[in-house]
Amino acid sequence: MLSPSPLALAAFLSLFAALGASLVERAHAPAMLIGIVSLILAGLAGVLDPMALALTLPAFGLAWLARRPATTTAQRTLLLTACGVWALAAALHLLPGFSPHLWSEGFGRSGTLPLRWHYDKGLAGLLLLLALPRQGKPDRLRFALLLPAGLALPILALLGGLADLDPRWQSGTLVWLAGNLFLTVFAEEAFFRGLIQGGLREGLASRLPFPLIVVLVAVLFALVHLPWGPAFAAMAFVAGLLYGFMAGARQALSAAIAVHFLTNAGFLLLTRSPLG
Repeated sequence: MLSPSPLALAAFLSLFAALGASLVERAHAPAMLIGIVSLILAGLAGVLDPMALALTLPAFGLAWLARRPATTTAQRTLLLTACGVWALAAALHLLPGFSPHLWSEGFGRSGTLPLRWHYDKGLAGLLLLLALPRQGKPDRLRFALLLPAGLALPILALLGGLADLDPRWQSGTLVWLAGNLFLTVFAEEAFFRGLIQGGLREGLASRLPFPLIVVLVAVLFALVHLPWGPAFAAMAFVAGLLYGFMAGARQALSAAIAVHFLTNAGFLLLTRSPLG
């Protein structure tokens, strides 16, 4: 395992803290402040260069404007669209100036997968969560379903013969879990369930029932995962339905994030599979 510099580690950990705080309405302003501190640390550590910083700071300004009470609905839609485009470019590593940290060249059950933390993808999730309207809290049903829902997909894969039961704790697992939660799951749920599902619900609530909106977003989620094969895309569709249901009409992104993370962790820790 390759250890990051103290400054780089501080940049990532403060980004994680900002992401967690962004889910708490009263901590919205501290989340923005912690995110800016993380950016400064990342710049000092060489995780991002001046070009990346110049592209990122205006995006934070757009997110701040999107959450202002004085912003009109039309202005908010335009600002959220701009934030979504920026976040998508960051998540796909299309913005210049970001350097991922490589932890290991040989992670996974095959021992051949690189283990990296991508700062730009975590930043995409943070920007969206700072820009999106206030998120709801999961109701009692969804709170009770967090663990069962998180295990549902790995169990389905086992029952369907798409995976074999093979519990294992590997070297680097904690690093993978932290990176997957804060740098992947937060970004994907903020984009698909927050921006897309939430936006469709706001714009089409009078014309489309919410369950159909969940299905449409699940189809999009599946199409994004199609390059990994039809079986993976089919599981992604089911996962999209599950995550969309967990977020619900109240936009409880914390529930969708928790179940998404538990699903990914379940595949990694409990199964041997192309899906894991």
